[in-house]
Amino acid sequence: MPRSRVVPYSRSYRRPYRYKPPSRRGGWLLPLAGAIVIGAGAGVIGAVGLAPEACFPAYVESVHDGDTIRATVEGKSERIRLLGIDTPEIGERARCAAEQAGAVRARDRLRALIDAARDRQLCPDGRDKYDRILASLMLDGADASEVLIAEGLGRPYAGGKRDGWCDP
Repeated sequence: MPRSRVVPYSRSYRRPYRYKPPSRRGGWLLPLAGAIVIGAGAGVIGAVGLAPEACFPAYVESVHDGDTIRATVEGKSERIRLLGIDTPEIGERARCAAEQAGAVRARDRLRALIDAARDRQLCPDGRDKYDRILASLMLDGADASEVLIAEGLGRPYAGGKRDGWCDP
């Protein structure tokens, strides 16, 4: 009886079990301890590699939506999640037309704020579960998140479950 061939990365493919020694089986404790020791000596955050609360000039490459941008950090293109704000989702993640429209307004306003600012500073504060840098974006001394919230284009957000943007 011929066996059906299962192609890797197909839905029915299951990777064969391979023994991993303890050092490769979630061996995160030693690197984490090293990062903390090195970070304590150098005054840096191990997860980001940048000093906490130390703002630096930011080159913003693009704006995805009202709370996510792409910027150059230490010569590398990074996704940045703005702290303290939640804005509607854009594209496929939008659950209704109103959310999509709100996302476009927030994105366009953030672009306009960035373009009009002479001084753009990024103040990092770690990374989130999607490996984005969490940071405040200071535009001419004002926090971009606070400006968007004051204009009604976003809501204050401190983590956890977010409220929806569509009417129930």
